[in-house]
Amino acid sequence: MNSQIPDIQRLLRNLICIGTVVAVNLDDGLCRVATGNTTTGWLHWLTTRAGKTRTWNAPSVGEQAIVPCLGGAVIEYEPENGALKATDIQTATIQAAESEKA
Repeated sequence: MNSQIPDIQRLLRNLICIGTVVAVNLDDGLCRVATGNTTTGWLHWLTTRAGKTRTWNAPSVGEQAIVPCLGGAVIEYEPENGALKATDIQTATIQAAESEKA
């Protein structure tokens, strides 16, 4: 049981990420959030009403944001150098465009 505690703590830390809004797409209702060294893809922001009665309040660049990661997995991709890092996942299939040998 004690050997599982670090894994459980890591999963809990990854369930909710706090970051800062870095870009907003008002036309599509999307934003991007920076958390640590990672910037998310385009995400829908939450709304309090989305049925027949709707509310719409876009976030601002620089505003604090909460990003739920329901599975607890964290996947980071750095497009400048093509580096991919995934933690707390069960399985993965990756097809790299290029392969480097160490």
